[in-house]
Amino acid sequence: MKRKLVNRWLIFIAGTIILNLGIIMSTKAGLGVSPIISIAYCLSEIHHLTIGDVTLVMYVVFVVIQLLLHRRAKQKKSVFIMDILQIPVSLAVTRLMNLFAFWLPNLVTDCAGTFWGAIPGRIIFLLAALALTAIGCAMSLSMRLIPNPADGAVQAISDTLRINLGLTKNLFDVTCILISCVICLLSVRHLVGIGPGTILGMLCVGRGVSLFNRHLSGNLQTAAGIQATPAPSGG
Repeated sequence: MKRKLVNRWLIFIAGTIILNLGIIMSTKAGLGVSPIISIAYCLSEIHHLTIGDVTLVMYVVFVVIQLLLHRRAKQKKSVFIMDILQIPVSLAVTRLMNLFAFWLPNLVTDCAGTFWGAIPGRIIFLLAALALTAIGCAMSLSMRLIPNPADGAVQAISDTLRINLGLTKNLFDVTCILISCVICLLSVRHLVGIGPGTILGMLCVGRGVSLFNRHLSGNLQTAAGIQATPAPSGG
């Protein structure tokens, strides 16, 4: 039992690391960031802040949304505890994001004149980022431990409004993109971080999660001592 619990946490941690590596890689390709990180990215670029610090603030907002919705639904005490636990996990995750942001090169500026600085190289880099985002998301969600605050907020909204989870996720992504566009246009009068990669991320990450769940999630859940049932899609 202890070994399976350790495996569960190791898979969760590995998935979280892979997820956030993919998220930061998408910001470095210069083709548009993931919808879920778009607000934090444009604010960090406009106000010259670290993306991890702004993301932490966004994650706390997402946790507050969950607490309010779960209170309205009169959820069990254990649900509120899981909501609160997302904050310390988010603190660790966003420090990791800052590390990746510092370590990874910006392909547009740092790799100018090379293959990776050209459009084909940046597209390959973006596709790798989206694949890692999907894999990491699927791994962490399938362990059913502490959800990413954004995924937790989507789940809470879906449960409260009784809307299909996939539709809720799509609406949530579109809302994030629209808010980012408004912030950018009001602040600097041009879009920051919104591009074809943003739309591609919205369309492809969820499908990637579903593909991973279909073929590999069951094996990971078995190794972690969890009944092998499909995990919810995320992105």
